[in-house]
Amino acid sequence: MSFKQKEMWERFEGKISNFFSIIFALHIFKKYTKHMLLKYIRNGYDRIEFRAFLAQLKEYDQEGNIVKDHDEKMFMDAFDEVYNEVRKENPTFSAGFVFFGLKVFN
Repeated sequence: MSFKQKEMWERFEGKISNFFSIIFALHIFKKYTKHMLLKYIRNGYDRIEFRAFLAQLKEYDQEGNIVKDHDEKMFMDAFDEVYNEVRKENPTFSAGFVFFGLKVFN
């Protein structure tokens, strides 16, 4: 990879990582997950698989201060809560995960 490519990639990753604090806010994660699942269902999908890593979700107060950090288990608990809610109306829909980055838990 050339220096220019490396520099551009690092800038891109920096910008994308700015969204993590938004996406990994517990209440937004649940809303976004539900929106995404329903969108795939409306588009005729009966199964989707995610390539994901176990993220630590956070809760914020009205001013944007972190009031609670959750461990990685909450990622799946939050997903399961939304997934089970969506499946009540769409019982034939299913989802699966292919996790990466698990070496950090060794």
